[in-house]
Amino acid sequence: MKRGAVIAILISAVLVSCSTKREDEKLTGTWNVVFLSAGEQNKTVYWTFSDGNTLTTTDYRTDTTIIDTGSYFMTKEFPATFFVDISSLDYNRQGLDLNGRWQIIKLNKKFLTLERVLLPSGSSPGAYLWKEFTKNKD
Repeated sequence: MKRGAVIAILISAVLVSCSTKREDEKLTGTWNVVFLSAGEQNKTVYWTFSDGNTLTTTDYRTDTTIIDTGSYFMTKEFPATFFVDISSLDYNRQGLDLNGRWQIIKLNKKFLTLERVLLPSGSSPGAYLWKEFTKNKD
């Protein structure tokens, strides 16, 4: 009985590790932020998730380009919910801190949707942010 439980735990750990790696591979690359309000339609912002867990945001403005670099770490919670923890981004866009825990709502070869569920402090009140992206053809 104990042997069966140990084998089941080992198989579960391997499956979680493999599926997280697969999702991380899908996430790696440059994503174009899709702005949902009319006032932001002319903005160009890219998020680049790189090997080594580096996140670079590039915000093209009329007269300047703002580049910020932080880190990310992907985790999976049972049964199949993936999260991206973002930290060390310094630039606050319009007063919005992009650091925190983001749930991956959708991730495939073309689209990414993230919902921030926790602030960097671990607090959920006031954490809500929704970001939609299209994959950049690198």
